Amino acid sequence: MPSAAPVAVITGTTHGIGRVCARELAKAGYTVVMLCRDIRAAELVRLQLASQFPDASIHIVHCDLASLASVRTCAAAVSVKFPKIARLINNAGMVSVRHRMSVDGFELTFATNYLGPFLLTELLRSHLAPEARIINLASRVHYQGDLQLAPLTDPRARYRARAAYAQSKLANVMHTFALARRPVSRSPATACTRVSSPPTCCRAGCA
Repeated sequence: MPSAAPVAVITGTTHGIGRVCARELAKAGYTVVMLCRDIRAAELVRLQLASQFPDASIHIVHCDLASLASVRTCAAAVSVKFPKIARLINNAGMVSVRHRMSVDGFELTFATNYLGPFLLTELLRSHLAPEARIINLASRVHYQGDLQLAPLTDPRARYRARAAYAQSKLANVMHTFALARRPVSRSPATACTRVSSPPTCCRAGCA
């Protein structure tokens, strides 16, 4: 059974900012729900956090943000076990160094950094506590972004890794502003925070 502690759901906790956030959330007394693609790496983080904070409640749910089916399965599992979420932190991100497509037929960087987190947020919004916050991690590189939607489903489209990453981060920022504009009566958790950092500030996932 979930503990009485506030629940924080966070993606991508196996390294970088996500790992630090998970540690600080556990330290602050949150029930931490880590959504990760690599379950083995996530378990190592969970064991480390449990040794640092023996009273912490830390859970792992598999989630591959590049797969919309995986996101749906993950959201269903989270909503059943944790019906009231205090923090939803969309942290996970990556940049593909070569042009690849997701299992759903979208450019992989955009699918992982934006489409997956967008779907996850929409599926969990009805399970957010009244005082909840949605936190979308972005990057200053979004200033260089230019939303070009047509090429996202074209496996033969011209591809530049930095441009793909910038476009996905711009979409994150636009999503955050869209959430913040929603009436509070319709969405009690619309107070969103953008956390921006240059790509060189931390180790990012490259593939």
